[in-house]
Amino acid sequence: MISFLIPNYNYVCADLVRDLARQGEQLRAEQPVAFDFEVVVADDASPRRETVEANRAINALPRCRYVERTQNVGRAHLCNWLIEEAKFDCIVIIDSDAAVCTPDFVRRYWEESDTADVVCGTLRNPEGGEPRGCELRYRYEQHGMKHRRAALSNEANAYWQLSTFNLLLHRSALGTLRFDERCREYGYEDALLGLELERRGISLRHLDNPLVHTGIDRNASFLQKTETALRTLSLLEGPMQERAQVARTERRLRALRLDGVACALFRLARGLLRRHLCGHHPSLFLFNLYKLGFYTTLMRRAGAGVHL
Repeated sequence: MISFLIPNYNYVCADLVRDLARQGEQLRAEQPVAFDFEVVVADDASPRRETVEANRAINALPRCRYVERTQNVGRAHLCNWLIEEAKFDCIVIIDSDAAVCTPDFVRRYWEESDTADVVCGTLRNPEGGEPRGCELRYRYEQHGMKHRRAALSNEANAYWQLSTFNLLLHRSALGTLRFDERCREYGYEDALLGLELERRGISLRHLDNPLVHTGIDRNASFLQKTETALRTLSLLEGPMQERAQVARTERRLRALRLDGVACALFRLARGLLRRHLCGHHPSLFLFNLYKLGFYTTLMRRAGAGVHL
């Protein structure tokens, strides 16, 4: 028994829901007593009416619901609401810009659902190479997939590699644990959940049960999302600051009194870095330097009461 939960904002996800429903119905026909499912999409007050209209077709699919929220609350809050709304204890959270790419996605989760309290599926980039204009996000995801593949066999780093793009949870195992609603905008809700799962001793394993990430951001959009995520990180305290690499490096610079130098260099190089990262051959090394410069400037200005 599985509830597939899809938080959505401004994305047409009807095809994703159709594929999940088709696989669910096939499995239910084979196992009419043992298996049941639902698919619930919650729309976070999307302003694009054509997107909402297209997604309303979801309500015509068996065991599927499209819920239109009237107030935008952010992804973390929306996920928590979906968890409470779910009919079944076993839930799978899926990003709305995902696509089913295997014929047994639902079956794999059903068969593996009892192997851990939390089971993290995998993410694939679209086939065909880097989409033009989206190279930065594509390369970033390709790099991240190497670490997530390592987590399939190395559980020591499993919690830090958790992604809510494609994630199975047992609500009963979570207890009162939910997504941190301080993450009102993009970034770090995955990492915070992983840290709490580890702290509470909730078991986690990674499973090669993939979905394709179809919503690869354009370079400028991904850079803007990254800045939003770093602003979110600057508001978090404790373990998150200790675990995030950019936060640890910023603290070292501050301890060595080099944060001012880093900010000055970033101020001089920011325009050049942005042009490079928004081009067709972005370097992930320079991307990390941009993140460090932006975050260091953010923290230094926050200390002075100035917003970036």
